[in-house]
Amino acid sequence: MKSSGPSCMVHTKKRVDTWKLILAFFSETDAQEMIAYHLDISVDKIDGSFLRNVFTSSGGMPHYLSYVLETIKRNDLTVELDNGLIGLKSSESAESKLGFKSVNDLLLYRLDALDSSVRTTLHLAAVLGTEFDLLDAALTYEEMFDVIDSDRFQSAMELCAHFDVAEKEGILEQVVSSTKHDQDEFGDPADEEGNLCTGLEDVFISPSGRKSHPLYSDNRRYRFTHDSWKTSILSVMLDGRKEEMHEQIATVLEREIVEETESKDDLELQIHVFKHWNLSGNFTKAAELALMIGGQLMILGLNSQAILLYDDVLNALEQISPFDSAKKLGGIRSSIIDTFDTNHLELLIKVYISMGKACCNMGLGEGARDAYQSALDILDYAPCASDKDFDRSISFPIFSGLFVVLKMGIIDKEESCSFEKDICKRFVEQARLNNDPVHYGRALAMQGETLARLGKFEEALDNLETIKSIYDIETQHVAICKAYGSDRVGQAFSHSVNWNHALGRTDAALATCKYIVEEIVPKSDPKNAHNTFCLLYSVIVTMKE
Repeated sequence: MKSSGPSCMVHTKKRVDTWKLILAFFSETDAQEMIAYHLDISVDKIDGSFLRNVFTSSGGMPHYLSYVLETIKRNDLTVELDNGLIGLKSSESAESKLGFKSVNDLLLYRLDALDSSVRTTLHLAAVLGTEFDLLDAALTYEEMFDVIDSDRFQSAMELCAHFDVAEKEGILEQVVSSTKHDQDEFGDPADEEGNLCTGLEDVFISPSGRKSHPLYSDNRRYRFTHDSWKTSILSVMLDGRKEEMHEQIATVLEREIVEETESKDDLELQIHVFKHWNLSGNFTKAAELALMIGGQLMILGLNSQAILLYDDVLNALEQISPFDSAKKLGGIRSSIIDTFDTNHLELLIKVYISMGKACCNMGLGEGARDAYQSALDILDYAPCASDKDFDRSISFPIFSGLFVVLKMGIIDKEESCSFEKDICKRFVEQARLNNDPVHYGRALAMQGETLARLGKFEEALDNLETIKSIYDIETQHVAICKAYGSDRVGQAFSHSVNWNHALGRTDAALATCKYIVEEIVPKSDPKNAHNTFCLLYSVIVTMKE
């Protein structure tokens, strides 16, 4: 009697209003039923050694067992043995072996049997991701092989033929989608380490820039029938080859952004391009995109997504030369930092600073502290930081950020405030030498707060007089907010209200309140809620009292 298939793939237990599904590995009995079902034979006709080999090779996992049986069926590996039972073909002994130590070996065996041109196409598909668009594959294929316009149709037909073979082999399948962007969506790029930020997938672009392609009217989506296919393909590819393909994909997608005006503000498309640049090992392109996209995400309040983006950039650097014993600065080996030029260093510091700002926005004080301190440690160590063309002003947001973290209570405050005084001193000196009122004003405001916390209110107010001589809200407000998140220089006036109160100077405190309300607040950006709150809090408390 033939089997109707395994009956224990999913064990169920019915309750009054729900079904409880218990997924488990196959037992040998389940595997035996599945063999009978796939090979269209009776359960009692299966040889014991055949069953044990198949069961051991698959590990009892249903999906892998189906791969094993499909390979046996495709290659006609079964034979009727002398005992009348069905077993594996073998001229050596009845205890025949499949010859595969694992399912991965089995998949690689099937891949090796394909034509080299089909394997190359599958390499591209694996780098594109678990699910991808045919047009993306075609455009990248043309980039890889420098296809000229007159050969585009032939190239497209070759690519489609390769995908047809992959479909026939059960490696790929077409995706049926009901969304209106069927032709334009992207899949997630391949990432063996799983470091890419999640939750920002299923992206699409306008197809207008691709309408001239021969495959435009026949565009479709493909996906791997199982992730194990993609994993097996990536496992045999050289890292350099994968990085080269990621770069070619990123180049193609970036070209779409340049050509399509409506795509330039598409965050999801930009994130997709970033992922491929990051996996290509191109730090400059990845960091520039991460800073641009991350800034936009932070404006939208999506700080956690921005942090994931910055993490991706830093993780890519941390994974370079994993067996290098050189000391680490912020998780990055000093031997990597030694190779940086000024442009690379500036980008790295900006990524850490942006990470710190995003963490502060979310109240993640420890994360902000680590980001800012890592930036400072790298800046102090990097050999290229001493070059004449290096912009030292990049360090200013680090000092400001550490000061903010200190006020959050994350950094332990010593009685002597030595850490606080040290960063203030370094900030003021560097900002004064830089001769930029935006940063110098912020440094003085920070110094004033430090003096006030030490009880030196007179010195703090003298410091404010210096700020008044250089601060021009109409020309500096936007730049200060861009560099430090809000107008930290203007907020020094709000702090001075408390300093005057501490010295018993009520009239001076009220006069400052009036100046803030009449001069500073009206000229400040009303959309910056944090800045407005910081400016008015001391004013409201004082007026109420």
